[in-house]
Amino acid sequence: MAGGIGNLNAVKNPWRTYWRRRALRREDRWILQLVDGYAEGLANDKGGIEQLSDAQCKLIEIAQAARTCWLLALTELRNDGIMRVERSVTKRKKSNGETEEAVTEKHNPHPGFKEASNYMRIEQKCLRDYGLERKRTEPVSLHDYVAAFDAAKANRAAIDNHVHDNREDNDDAASAAGESPFGGVVDPGHSDTVASSVRADSADVEAASETS
Repeated sequence: MAGGIGNLNAVKNPWRTYWRRRALRREDRWILQLVDGYAEGLANDKGGIEQLSDAQCKLIEIAQAARTCWLLALTELRNDGIMRVERSVTKRKKSNGETEEAVTEKHNPHPGFKEASNYMRIEQKCLRDYGLERKRTEPVSLHDYVAAFDAAKANRAAIDNHVHDNREDNDDAASAAGESPFGGVVDPGHSDTVASSVRADSADVEAASETS
């Protein structure tokens, strides 16, 4: 590849560069959107990244790189066509001593045509080695279900008791402050008047009973 180590301007087959260096030209970086979430999805199939071995993580890395490469190759095929035309110019002298140029065209299959299928096979092999089956979730036993139900019920009861105790504390505080539990401030004078009226009414009822 021409240019410096970090120069990608002269890259003709970007999938090869990505496979070797994990480097992309600026105009090819959109391809990363197509593989976004690829590694995470494979890890979730096995219960998450924390459940994977180093070898499984490496398989995911290779599989994702291979997928990126064959996507790049297919993109080049779409842009350039399946066949590439290579032109070569040769110079030759005529019998009169003049020089003429002969242009020769050679039609070759696009290199991405074959290499895309190679990267597909690499990805498929990695996936087979990784395991295509999802990790089974163990069913919840009846004992665990009952225990979880009882714990939730106890937690609910504790919350209800806490709310009830707070309500009683608020009522006691309101009474001590001369406030009605139903809202508003209790007038002590008004309470005494009501009590006297109740006692008078009771006395009248008793007197009427004795007379009869």
